[in-house]
Amino acid sequence: MLFSGIASTHAQASKIDSLQQRISSTPGEEKATNLLLLSDELMDQYPDSCLNVSLEALKLADSLKNPELIARANYYVGVGYQLKKQYEEASAAYSKSVKYAVKEDDYKLYVKNMVGQAEVYYQNLLYDSARYSLEMAKAMALKHNYTNSLPVIYNNLAKISDQEGNLTGAIEGYLKAAELFIEQDHLAGLAVAYHNIGTIYLSLKNYQDAIYYIMLAADINKRENYLPALNENYNTLGIIYSDTDSLLKARYYYDLVIETARKNKDEHNMAMGYLNLANLLRRQGVYEDAKKYYDSSIYYCEKNNIIFGIILSKLNLGNYYNTTGNYKSALHTFNTVKRLIANYDLPDVEATLYGLMSKAFKNEGIYDSALYYYEMYHTITDSIAGQETREKVLSLEKKYQSERKAREIVELQKSILGEKSRSRFFIATSLFAVLMLISLSFVLFARRRAAQFREQLSQQENQELKNTMELRNQELVSKALMVSNLNEQLEKINTHVQQIKPSLSPEASDKLVILVRELEINLPDHAWHEFETRFEQVHQGFFNRLLSDYPDLTPTELKICSLLRLNMSTKDIALLTNRSIGTVDNIRSCIRRRLKLDNEANLTSFLLNL
Repeated sequence: MLFSGIASTHAQASKIDSLQQRISSTPGEEKATNLLLLSDELMDQYPDSCLNVSLEALKLADSLKNPELIARANYYVGVGYQLKKQYEEASAAYSKSVKYAVKEDDYKLYVKNMVGQAEVYYQNLLYDSARYSLEMAKAMALKHNYTNSLPVIYNNLAKISDQEGNLTGAIEGYLKAAELFIEQDHLAGLAVAYHNIGTIYLSLKNYQDAIYYIMLAADINKRENYLPALNENYNTLGIIYSDTDSLLKARYYYDLVIETARKNKDEHNMAMGYLNLANLLRRQGVYEDAKKYYDSSIYYCEKNNIIFGIILSKLNLGNYYNTTGNYKSALHTFNTVKRLIANYDLPDVEATLYGLMSKAFKNEGIYDSALYYYEMYHTITDSIAGQETREKVLSLEKKYQSERKAREIVELQKSILGEKSRSRFFIATSLFAVLMLISLSFVLFARRRAAQFREQLSQQENQELKNTMELRNQELVSKALMVSNLNEQLEKINTHVQQIKPSLSPEASDKLVILVRELEINLPDHAWHEFETRFEQVHQGFFNRLLSDYPDLTPTELKICSLLRLNMSTKDIALLTNRSIGTVDNIRSCIRRRLKLDNEANLTSFLLNL
């Protein structure tokens, strides 16, 4: 499930023992009710037992022909199958249960089933369906003031927004869920909210805050002995330390995940642990062991039908092939990932995939495909949340922290009113002043940090833009060189034709000459047209601005201007256009006259700044 609460080990064991005794000593409907209560206690840590007990309760409820018990039993059967990653069976059980809930207007059972069904959709990457189910559950819960379920719903809605790249919606949902979990004293749910907030800060590369929130979650989960959630915390800490080049710490947490997951037969976290460890070893150049762990991750993901895990593992395996120079295997693996994500809305994954495919095609020398996927990569990344989203994240967190301080101050003021002692009143007032100073300090600190963050982000985005333009210009130069190569090939073909003409009949010789002339006329023009189209995509409006100000420029001069814009030398342009260096110099002189440049002005600099 997206999150699961759990009682302390001793209290839970005592309750389970008590329920087992009652089950053995009670018949009929009372026994079925106790079986369902036992399922509820087992679901967090014992998925196999939860499913078995739920199936036993369903069988007994069917024999008693009690519709209410049958519906409740189907809900827990759905939970059991869901915990076992058997989503088709879980969905069928939830559907049976929700039909009764709708018919009998049982809003609590309806909300639980819709939340469960949403989890099934979420695990199958059907985010629109998951959101619809959660919104229906939320509307019903608000209508009947069923507040116990609301933090779960807000948290899960936020998780969907997070996966879709809507960080603003995600952080709003997580903070709302955290607030409700605090009010309900629900520590396990609060741990999940903290963990999810930490993962958003990780995606924003705000590592200090990411570690802070993940450690808050880990402390709760360790204290409550909820190992699956604790393993997720450890996995994320490993990722953070890997990103910050603390590789020994990262390896420590990944090994801890695998060890703990293996002991508890938690194959979901084993798969993630193997994947992260494989990425770490690939980064360190330990390629043989990395490949072994990639294969292990894919094995456990496929065994448990973890679709998103399969996608991530294969995507990283393809990156491994890129790193080791096996580009054909990389492209084969990437095409598999492309088919897997075709029916899902995963913009971040798509962007990463297309970027890696562009690299593989480029290294294979297939430049058209490399440029195509590079442009696809940038189209998607440009649409994903930018600076405004990041600033809103920081603003919302500050608002949440300030509101929490305000609630603490209100509670403190209430305690002051209840005290009659002047000394206690003085102490409480002092505490109030301290809290106000802390709040003020926090606000000032948050403002400074937000300003620093905006400045760093601006620098980062400027550098990324600069790198993007450089890479796109390199791709254009590659395209231009392809045109040059085409010219060379046509010249070779013409030379060979001249050599074999004496051995051909006059009729065959004439046809061959006509064919070569058509190639010389059509192919270069077609290639140049494609180059100009790509050039205009990178340097938008260049030709329009140039022709608007200098309409007398000829098509040949426009071509030379575009190559000068790419900062190419006269020698390179001569080779590319199949002209002599002297001819290119003459064209450059003509261009300078048409542009009305004086002798001191640099033509290339003028075109670069246009």
